[in-house]
Amino acid sequence: MMNKIKKYLYVAIVVWAIVLYLMFLPAINLHSLGFWVYLLFCFVPFVLINFDYRNGPNSLKNKTFITIGIVVIVVIMLAGSIGSPYLGGLNAYRNRINIPKSSEISDIEEFDKTQVQIVDKAIAMSLADRVFGEMGADIVSQYDISNSYSSAVVNNRMYRLTPVEFSSTIKWIMTRSNGTPGYISVDVTDGNTVFHDVDAGLRYMPNACLFDNLTFHLRIKYPTFIFGDSKFEVDDEWNPYWVSEVMSYHFIDKAPDVKGVVITNPINGDCQYYDVKDVPTWVDNVYDAPLICEQYNSYGHYVNGLFNFSQKGETATTNDYAYLQKDGHLWMYTGITSLGSDESNVGFIYVDMQDKEVIYIVSAGAEEYSARASAEGAVQEKRYTAVFPTMVNIDNEPVYFMGLKDDAGLIKAYAFVSYKNYQKVGVGDSVDEAYKNYTGKNVIDVDNSIEASFTIKDIAQAVVEGNSIFFIETEQGDYYHCSIDISNKLPFLKIGDKLTCLVKDDMIVEIK
Repeated sequence: MMNKIKKYLYVAIVVWAIVLYLMFLPAINLHSLGFWVYLLFCFVPFVLINFDYRNGPNSLKNKTFITIGIVVIVVIMLAGSIGSPYLGGLNAYRNRINIPKSSEISDIEEFDKTQVQIVDKAIAMSLADRVFGEMGADIVSQYDISNSYSSAVVNNRMYRLTPVEFSSTIKWIMTRSNGTPGYISVDVTDGNTVFHDVDAGLRYMPNACLFDNLTFHLRIKYPTFIFGDSKFEVDDEWNPYWVSEVMSYHFIDKAPDVKGVVITNPINGDCQYYDVKDVPTWVDNVYDAPLICEQYNSYGHYVNGLFNFSQKGETATTNDYAYLQKDGHLWMYTGITSLGSDESNVGFIYVDMQDKEVIYIVSAGAEEYSARASAEGAVQEKRYTAVFPTMVNIDNEPVYFMGLKDDAGLIKAYAFVSYKNYQKVGVGDSVDEAYKNYTGKNVIDVDNSIEASFTIKDIAQAVVEGNSIFFIETEQGDYYHCSIDISNKLPFLKIGDKLTCLVKDDMIVEIK
């Protein structure tokens, strides 16, 4: 009778193990802390069933269980400690991010409005809600907008992207065969918001159920992978995908890094793994911004070894970050501050979110929160609140750019604040106005411009409404004009000189 009961109990343990696995979906990977916890929860019921309750802890069987338990606990404790910076893991923590020699701000392109997020996440959400609400009661009643709003660069423009998702389990059951209708993109430069209809429907989603759930789908396909965040992205033809980080760890749960990504088609569930060096060029979100900050902070903390009690040379990122685009890629910006000072930055970094390339600029200047306070002080009567800024290049000088929000959370103005002298501020109701108030000249607009190379056939200068304007005739028979504000080279140009410029219609917007 007892043996029969034990058989039922063993079956119950197997069922318990399966249910537990399906609930938490741990990676079957010795580097995963979740996997060890899962094994522990499976082992405890086995011990309880087989424990010799009659003879107590002195029986041979119970002594064996107790010994095994002690050994397992000791092994887990050692495994949880080994690989920490103080037990063999210093280089693993310190060298996850490659910090190069200091660059110059001139390595960042001169400011233009397509570089930065003028529309922030809160406004992007409002714009998306408005577009979604116009889709009709049948759609709005069945679906919701995801709160992900991942940043991405598509065809050299920066967007916030978010998919339409199932609004509940019941709605998933009712609409599963059709999937969700598509996704929404918000151009963060001009606020243009578009709903992208996906005829076949988005089926594999984070909030779907059973085999359609993205996490479940990935775990079944890749049972040994330790996954990080999943970001919604599109390729250059606007085809949607999920990009999921695949993590690597030192020993158990130590020194996390990204070793690759799995790209999932949300329509048919097709998955493909790529090492970080082989990721398609359209993918932006290989690395997560908080992970990058954590990796730099480890580097900055241990740069001079373990026992640096005076904290000499130790640095850390400031408490936030911002995105910008460079060379068609998504980059993260954050300031770098000394651990011995909280009033200024010692430099700042830009990190390519696809390949973790770092541009590191050593330059003392105002910390972000001081710059924000300065911008808020310039319009103190309006009680605006500055958002976390982005560092941009204006005339080869680092300058903070930020939006200013009202009490309703809407951006009402923009500000430029000098990094080296945060008392110098330019504020305006538009980016162009703020730029002009800061620099005294109009913003360079390279949006939709094309590159042109030519030889000057004739050049003339005139003053129009107080501004010096140059008129250029090329040997190819084209005519261009431009303001003296765009380059200090203009007064020195002469007939026969060759130029490469960005032109928009018949206006030169940048001289290279």
